[in-house]
Amino acid sequence: MEAIETLKTRLMQCEATLRRSYEAEQARQGDGRRALELRLAEAEAQERSADRMVRSATDEVEGLARRIKWQSAELARLRAEWHTEYATEMTDPGLCPHCGQPLPEEMKADARRRFDEGKQRRLKELRAEGIQKHEEVKAYEATLEELEKKREAETARRAEVHTELERLRTELQALPEPAPAAAFDPKQDATYMQLLRELDACKAEPEPSTPDAPTEPAEAPSDADAEAAIQRFDGIARRQTLTRERDRIQASLADCDTADRLRAEVARLEEEGRDLAQQIADAERDEDTLQRYTRARIEAVEQRVNGLFRHVRFRLFDYTNDGAEFETCIPLVGAEGIPYPVANTAAQVWAGLDIIRVLQEHAGVSAPVFIDGAERVTRLPEMAHQTILLTVAPGVKPLRVEEGKRINEK
Repeated sequence: MEAIETLKTRLMQCEATLRRSYEAEQARQGDGRRALELRLAEAEAQERSADRMVRSATDEVEGLARRIKWQSAELARLRAEWHTEYATEMTDPGLCPHCGQPLPEEMKADARRRFDEGKQRRLKELRAEGIQKHEEVKAYEATLEELEKKREAETARRAEVHTELERLRTELQALPEPAPAAAFDPKQDATYMQLLRELDACKAEPEPSTPDAPTEPAEAPSDADAEAAIQRFDGIARRQTLTRERDRIQASLADCDTADRLRAEVARLEEEGRDLAQQIADAERDEDTLQRYTRARIEAVEQRVNGLFRHVRFRLFDYTNDGAEFETCIPLVGAEGIPYPVANTAAQVWAGLDIIRVLQEHAGVSAPVFIDGAERVTRLPEMAHQTILLTVAPGVKPLRVEEGKRINEK
């Protein structure tokens, strides 16, 4: 019975060894295709990353180019304002606006001195602001040059990755399809068949009978009895040897099972790693899609809002120094797109009246509008509601209301 168990154990070990060899050979035959598929997946992930980097670099370049354009327009405005201020001359006040008498010379000199001081102060402020804008434009241009180089490098890297990806795809298509593997059959192995024959022969042997206690007087042992005893002792020794070999084989089988489990765990972790890499790629693609959707939505809102106005438009998103987008609301005046806080008085008045017009049309009301501080405005836009202009008239002390033509009528 022990010999049968030992043979069964050896047969199991032989079958396990043959199965591992079969699986290793199948894996070796498919290693080339799997390695190529893995390299192809890595190249596709690199291409998606390169596309993302090129788009990001392009957005940074375009955002900085818009900032440079706006700063250049601001610099041109400051330069024109400086020349206008420089060419401004003081007019002779002549008469006092209150009493109508000629002004003394000392008052004229004091007024001229204050005018010159204010003019120099304004010219100095414009010059300082212009120098600052010029330095900002230079810094932006240097940054733009670096970003252009970065975009070119990312574009070149994307082209290299795309070339490698096409090469891998061509190489994969050229590989022959793996032939279907033959079914595992351990009976094709000679060692396995030898063990199987030994097991069948051992099962065919009769069980040894246990002799009963002798009832007759014992006789002297013959040579046959001695030989039988020797064979019995040899059988016991062989059984003990086979038992030890069985224990050793069972321990080896346990180690083989552990190795199989470890290989299965390695395969599972590799598959999980590929799944995680695909999930990361999907998440990055979704993030890029969301960014593009947000940008498109803001641009659509910006176009719809700006379509309501005639002389002013709004910038609803801007870029940080590193190219990141953020939402904002900056009114821009005129065709040059000058920000409202730094625009001249006439442009601010026109922008304010344009905003009031849109708000009244949206609310469905027509209320009168009071305009103050518009002495430098030579013409007002056409309005569908009453416009009340507050001005300073020389020689008029009390507040007086007059009804007349529109200021923009000839």
